[in-house]
Amino acid sequence: MIETLVENKNLFKKEAKKVSIKTLEKMNINAPQEVVKKYPHQLSGGMLQRCMIVLSLSIGVGYHYCR
Repeated sequence: MIETLVENKNLFKKEAKKVSIKTLEKMNINAPQEVVKKYPHQLSGGMLQRCMIVLSLSIGVGYHYCR
């Protein structure tokens, strides 16, 4: 998440980490400080999906509902 924010939003790494944690907290993700440190393969499928939603919200991409 942090790398994506650094590349797409031109943030410094420290700022990107703060944004990631703040957005994870808004999505009620447990232990956002720990989640942000993990690699994608260390997360469960559901957690990874939620992190991708958080990431898209962080970079300003809207989200769509699928039925």
